[in-house]
Parts: sequence; structure tokens; C-alpha cells
Amino acid sequence: MKQPHAVTSPLLKILGVLIFAHLIVDWIASTVVPIFPDLERQMALGEGGFIIGYIIWRVVDSGSQMVFGYLGDRFDTSRMIWLGPCISVVAYSFLGFVTSPVVATIVLMIGGAGIAAFHPEAAVMAGSSMPNARNRAMALFALAGYIGQSIGPFYAGRITAAHGNLKVLGWSTVWAIPALAIVAWGIRNRPRAHPGSSADEHDDQPTIKRPGLREMLKGRERIMVQIVASGAIRIVPILGVPLAISYILKAAGETNASIGDFQSAFMFGLGVGGMFCALFVGPKIERFILWFPPLLAAIPVFAVGSVTGFNQLLIIGVAGALLGCTLPVFISYAQRMMPQGQRLASSLTMGFSWGVASIISGLAVKFLMASGNLDQIFWFFGICCILCSIVCIGLPNAADVESPSATSGK
Repeated sequence: MKQPHAVTSPLLKILGVLIFAHLIVDWIASTVVPIFPDLERQMALGEGGFIIGYIIWRVVDSGSQMVFGYLGDRFDTSRMIWLGPCISVVAYSFLGFVTSPVVATIVLMIGGAGIAAFHPEAAVMAGSSMPNARNRAMALFALAGYIGQSIGPFYAGRITAAHGNLKVLGWSTVWAIPALAIVAWGIRNRPRAHPGSSADEHDDQPTIKRPGLREMLKGRERIMVQIVASGAIRIVPILGVPLAISYILKAAGETNASIGDFQSAFMFGLGVGGMFCALFVGPKIERFILWFPPLLAAIPVFAVGSVTGFNQLLIIGVAGALLGCTLPVFISYAQRMMPQGQRLASSLTMGFSWGVASIISGLAVKFLMASGNLDQIFWFFGICCILCSIVCIGLPNAADVESPSATSGK
């Protein structure tokens, strides 16, 4: 009798393709991270003048990810794994030519929506390729994204600094189109899943009823609110540190290349943390990983603003590592809490939480920049790390909630 959850060679090949895709997609997504100070100057705005546009972009990006996640649990949206990022590549190529904040925001929104379309479907497909080791699959998938995110700022910073303008973005990411064509070819023979199910459920199974939102959340509303809240607080420093450091370094006269180096160090730290998760984190310690590393991360985050040079680079990397080791577990934990809505769970943790965090981090940067105290923002980010830890301590063990007795209703 066939084992429904056995890890087969085709599934592992699919995981490899998705890991490659995530590397490319997050590389492209992070190329815009170092350029915001220069983008403001290109549009003749003052320092911080495009923060609201940044927030709108992040919110639409994250909100659309939740929409794509919900649709993916009801319809087949697997083509968005390659089509969405292709749209993003085309959209972001226009950023070097925009002179209007409205147009820049629209371009970013289109590009962000394309990136958002990729993540829920790809995350569920990746997790389902190793159903008995979902944490490890998600960690490897997330690690590829972190590597891409660490390359993107370094790549964009160096290229824009060398050419002295942002128009170079128009051709410097075109190579991603054939790379995404390889992804489309690589997943063409993937196992077909019914909407609302994991990707390891094949076409020879009976058609199942598509769950509605109420069924997906039944009996787990409080837990999902707690997960989303802890995720948003956790992500505030993850989004805020790279944004704040770009303005702090630009004000100090640093180039985009230097800004990209610092942002890449932080993203590289996230990747190192993700690798630690892949190698050492199992279900028995996932609750510990959800609350303890963020608490520990508060120490280097507090220290970022008090050091300079290589020491600052090192501390930023350490902070990224401590925050990064929690994210794959966070995503996997949410998927296990919503077994009938795994794409929606992925979009809540990889999308909606990021949208809320982008509002908080963006407004914090704008407020402290206006008051001339932007270098003090790392105290705020450190407090967010502590609050995240406090919220996560009350989360239940996933195995307890997954059991019939835990889900029968209380």
C-alpha cells in the first residue's frame, strides 16, 4: 500500500526547484531595499518624503499575499509561482525612470503583488514535499529566500553606486526571466493537489469540499490572532533595521554600496538563523524557538545604534541570525494550526504580519527622522523583540492543538 506521506524523489526535485525559485524571487524583491534615499532624491523629495509610499507598497504587497493565499486554498493558483515574479521584474525595471511619487508607488505595488503571488503557493508546495519534516523543508525554503535577500541589496547597491543613478535597474534584473522559465519547466510535473489540501494529495483521491474561512479557523481563532500578533511584532525589527540603516548611513555620506553591505549582513544573518533551524530545530522545541531567540535578539538590536563600522556590521548580522531562526518555525507552526487552510496560514505569517509590521516600522522611522532622533530607533526595535517573546510564551504545543481532543471545540 502506498504511503501517503512518503517523501519521493519527484517531490524532493520539486523542493529543489522551489528553493531555486525562492532564491531568485527574493533576490529581485530585495534589489529595491537600498535605493529609497536615492529614489526620494530622484523624485525631488526631502529625506523620508517617500516613507508613506513605502508603507503603502508594503501593505499592498502583504495584503495581496493574503488574498492569493485564500484563493490558493480554493482554486489552482500554481502558475503564480513563476508568472507573479515575472510581472515584478518588469515593474521594478521602471523605478529608475519615475519622477512622481504616485507613479513610483503604483510601480512598487504591482511589483510587490507579483512577489506576493509567489509565496503562499510555493510555501505550501515546499512544506508538502517533506510532510514528515515540514520544519526542515520550510527552513530550507526560507533559507533560499534569505540568501536571495542578502544578495539583492549588495547587488543593487554596487550596481547603482557604480552607475550613479537608478536607471541601471532597468536591465540589471532581466536575467531573472529565463531563470523563472526554468522554474516553470521544473514544476510542470508536480503532483496535482485539490484546493484546500496539501500538495501531496494527488488527483486519484476523491474530490473534497472546499473549506470556507470559518471552517479553516474553527476553534483556533484566538491562537491565530496570537500567532499573527507575535509575527507582526517579530517582523517590525526585521523590516525596520534595513530601512533605518539606509537613511542613517546615507545621512552620514555613505554610498549605496555601503548601505547594501549593511543590509546584506542583516539578511545573511537571517539566512544563518534559518540554516540553524533546518539542522537543529524539531517539533519538540519549536515553542522554545518561537519565544527565546527574539528575547535574546533584543540585546544586539539595542546595541546597533551605539556602535559603528565593522562592529555595527557584526552586531547587525548577529541580530539577524537570532531573528531568522524563528521564521521557518513560525510559518510551519501556523500551517499546522490551519491544516485546511495552509496557504492562508502561510499568507498570514508571510504576508499580513509583514503588512502590519511595515506600517509600524515605517511610521516609527518617519516619526524619529522628523524629530532628528533616528539613531534611537533601535531601542524601539529591541522592545519589539521582547514583546514578541512575551506573546509567544502563551502559545500551545502544535501537537496538542492538532489532536482531535484539542480541536473538538471548547
